[in-house]
Amino acid sequence: MSHVGSRAQSPRHHNLRYSDSWAHCLGRVYSGVGEALEPEPVSLAVWSQIGNVPTSTNLDGLCVNQGFEVRGCDTRVVTMGCSVLLIFKERPSFEGELSISLNEECDSQGHEKYFVVCQKKPPLNAKEFAIFAASLNRMDGQALEVITESINWQREVPPSEAKKLTAAMEHQAVSVAPEGVLGLDGTTYELLIERGFNRIQYTWWGEPPAAWRPLRKLSNTLLGVADAASRIEHLQSNTRKRLIQQLQEQLEEEQAKLNSQTSELTKTNNKRCLELAESLSKAGLTCPNCGVLSSDIRFVDKSTAGRSYFICQACGRSFRPEDL
Repeated sequence: MSHVGSRAQSPRHHNLRYSDSWAHCLGRVYSGVGEALEPEPVSLAVWSQIGNVPTSTNLDGLCVNQGFEVRGCDTRVVTMGCSVLLIFKERPSFEGELSISLNEECDSQGHEKYFVVCQKKPPLNAKEFAIFAASLNRMDGQALEVITESINWQREVPPSEAKKLTAAMEHQAVSVAPEGVLGLDGTTYELLIERGFNRIQYTWWGEPPAAWRPLRKLSNTLLGVADAASRIEHLQSNTRKRLIQQLQEQLEEEQAKLNSQTSELTKTNNKRCLELAESLSKAGLTCPNCGVLSSDIRFVDKSTAGRSYFICQACGRSFRPEDL
């Protein structure tokens, strides 16, 4: 079991290993020309389009396109012995995404090794979601960077367990067209399987459709292998835990202050409603919605549960003392 770096892997290139040195970037760019060099390993350059200029070939036989330039170089280095068997993602409505990649690696003797590479994006749980919603816009600098950094880890998988997972994928017949389902909140799941140029992706919300039930067993097994809850708790820095605790205390203090203010406003409102209700039968009230002066106005006393109000029988709309 080992902990990997904080830099996230891209779903398109999960068969790549990271290098910390720019020396591995073997592509050179000058005057808008990209030149690919021969030595291995080969790194991937990140290109971005800056115009629509046609591609042509120069006198040296190099492909030239003045409409592109290298903004930066991906420092991951291709290793031919590692492949991604599947990528599973769990997206709860009120916390960050959990990504699990099952990988197979062969050593120089041809021995197979399996491991999962996992990443959890913040907020790490529903409790943190409320903290992020209330406090992130007031934070900056290093503190913001610490609490918004993803947590990454890697765990070895016994070959027997990994082969059970791959067998479950390769021998299950799953319907192509699932039944429709709609809902709010909950959790969305995604399973991506790639073999060379072929790929298939399943996405479901809540429980998988009946025809996709084998995917639920597969995803539960992956979640068990990742052991996300204990890994997330263990890998969080003490600095992050302290910051989250401070933000939680601030949020609770602000909530208590707001509740106190709301309670005082409610008492003031209900006291004024009682005064108006006493004079309602004698002088009546003028509805602020329809403008009718009438004593046929219903008083709804919510003194023990909330804010009291009145309902005009002429127009059916409600109002409170501050509306008068």
